[in-house]
Amino acid sequence: MERIRITASERKETGKGKAHQLRRAGMIPAVAYGHGVPEPLSLELPRKELVQFLQSPTGRNSTFDLVVGDKTHVVFVKDLQVHPVTRVLQHCDFFVTAPDREIEIKVPVQTTGKSKGEEMGARMFLVNREVKVSCLPDRIPQSITVDVTPLESGQVMYVDEIKLEEGIKAVFRARYPVVAVKTAKAEVETTTAAAEGEAAAAEAPAEGEAKKEE
Repeated sequence: MERIRITASERKETGKGKAHQLRRAGMIPAVAYGHGVPEPLSLELPRKELVQFLQSPTGRNSTFDLVVGDKTHVVFVKDLQVHPVTRVLQHCDFFVTAPDREIEIKVPVQTTGKSKGEEMGARMFLVNREVKVSCLPDRIPQSITVDVTPLESGQVMYVDEIKLEEGIKAVFRARYPVVAVKTAKAEVETTTAAAEGEAAAAEAPAEGEAKKEE
């Protein structure tokens, strides 16, 4: 499938005042960094086109062509900033990659089926709603689907137990819980364990990550 193309321009001026002017004009301030980019690029691009891309079926879990002058960079969305009240997009970070180089990206988790534990009155819930995976840019999955049907009350499914498509690997530093089936009185213990699991799986900033601008 052909990648979406969005044209951006380099920003000559930065700072809060200029960023506000751009947003009022329907543009989004952004920065791009990563493979083959010696210094982070300060950019501006149309909000409408970027929002349309983010709202597409694959959304953040895909790459697109970012055209800057006479160069085309294959990028994915590394981070977004939205207004805390209006939820309007304010700023975006793009990571530049290469078609033959694996990237690490967070992918949402979806469940299918009804667990055996739920049939007996227990509750199923997601301990972690995203899983970080490593794959080539054109293999980024839209989501990770977990079949919870076999799970009984008291069971937890960990990321290393989930079968992923060929060429896709889960990235984690500790055994990473994804789905749990618990009775009501056991939920507090599971929530505590989830917090501990997230802390153990805390990750360092990705290589090439840069400080965001206004």
